[in-house]
Amino acid sequence: MEKENEKKKLQATKKYMTAILIISLLDMQLPFILAFIGRENIAETLGITVATEIVGVFTVYCLKSFFETKEERKNGREE
Repeated sequence: MEKENEKKKLQATKKYMTAILIISLLDMQLPFILAFIGRENIAETLGITVATEIVGVFTVYCLKSFFETKEERKNGREE
């Protein structure tokens, strides 16, 4: 029963991460639109901010997944 809850939790995390990445990729289009209409300063700042957030969130997610998988394998060997 516990493993089922963990799998559901992991799947929910994957869904959240997918949603965050999709929204972020759509947000990455905004600087181009702003630059096209003549707002280069805002576009540059927004582009840097969104790119930083995408890299940060994705890096943390990858690290979390790595350590969870590592612990699962370690626990599997002990049992």
